[in-house]
Amino acid sequence: MKLKPIELALIFALVITVLFSTSLSAEADGLSSKLIRLHVVADSDSDEEQSLKLKVRDAVLSYLESELAEAESRDDAEALINGRIDVLQKIAEGVIASEGKTHGVTVSLTEEFFQETDYDTFSLPSGRYLSLRIVIGSGKGHNWWCVVFPKVCYAGILNDESSAEIGLTEGELSLITRDSRETVIRFRAIDLLARLKKLLGF
Repeated sequence: MKLKPIELALIFALVITVLFSTSLSAEADGLSSKLIRLHVVADSDSDEEQSLKLKVRDAVLSYLESELAEAESRDDAEALINGRIDVLQKIAEGVIASEGKTHGVTVSLTEEFFQETDYDTFSLPSGRYLSLRIVIGSGKGHNWWCVVFPKVCYAGILNDESSAEIGLTEGELSLITRDSRETVIRFRAIDLLARLKKLLGF
């Protein structure tokens, strides 16, 4: 049976969409596979609890800065953090106790879905990322997050040097710094694709 021009056009558009989505998905997965994010969740939104959250964050970052200094890949960083979960737990508990609080705290290294996030010099699209997650008390307060590997939390920037250390490709770096109209379009497409995958439960 001979297909009509409109049918051919629809088939062609479907093929292009599938190929483009597959490429974007691979690009997003490649990016997230090279990063570890830090996610600290406060007990509540009171000024006191939000301040406590930041004190826990600072103590954890201070410890990890030297511990992750020799990590050359995300696998290295993941292994180091996994081996120090108990230490990180005690650090967080120590800060909480020093502030006269009795909150429990849970520390874990897990995959989480993050919305699009803007940092000082770059942005990350929505998607699933490996995360060092610290939940204080009920975890009902606003959270704080950054990239703990590479050490973006400390500088607020991702540059050629830090990106090269973890093997970000030129395309991945240009994507998240969004330095052209083309990369902005790709960024938005990846972001929409990640949201769709989350909605569908992938």
